[in-house]
Amino acid sequence: LIDSILQNESEVPQDFGGSRSVYRGFKRSIHSRRMLSEGVVVQAEDLCFLRSGKAKIGLEPKYFNEIVGKKLNVSLDKESPNTCEMFE
Repeated sequence: LIDSILQNESEVPQDFGGSRSVYRGFKRSIHSRRMLSEGVVVQAEDLCFLRSGKAKIGLEPKYFNEIVGKKLNVSLDKESPNTCEMFE
């Protein structure tokens, strides 16, 4: 049951009162595994999946293959969440 809920973001458990933003904080998102400089082409080993809480939410894991090989527009600290705007 838990696995099916986590795979389908539209099904929010009742314990969270139907708030998708709270539920989203418990899901994993894409973060930098190490410090990365601006202009670096991102490799798979540069990224990891973390539960970041609702304050620092990154891209969903389903976008992993789309950002590998992209060039960074900004420098990233270790464990920084990744967003679309960070890539060319």
